Amino acid sequence: MRKGRKPKILPTDQVMILVGYIGFTMQKPEAQALLMACFAEALERRADKAFGVKREEEEYNAKLSERQQGILARNSYTDVIKAYLDAHPEVQGKKR
Repeated sequence: MRKGRKPKILPTDQVMILVGYIGFTMQKPEAQALLMACFAEALERRADKAFGVKREEEEYNAKLSERQQGILARNSYTDVIKAYLDAHPEVQGKKR
């Protein structure tokens, strides 16, 4: 940022378009996880309001972080499983 200039603030819809582009067009898991976690939070906030559930902002922030980390971990686990199955085609399709 240049001296004496205020930072440009983007509207929420433009930020969502940018994060969506980065996440899904550029295949960035961190951006995908952020979008999915924010979507879940938006639904949770609406449900909380509809049912009279009161939560502190810190709780929402903590849950958002947990969701994002959980999504990234789940993606990592499924990538490892897929790589294993690709390397061992003999185990694909077998029922336990």
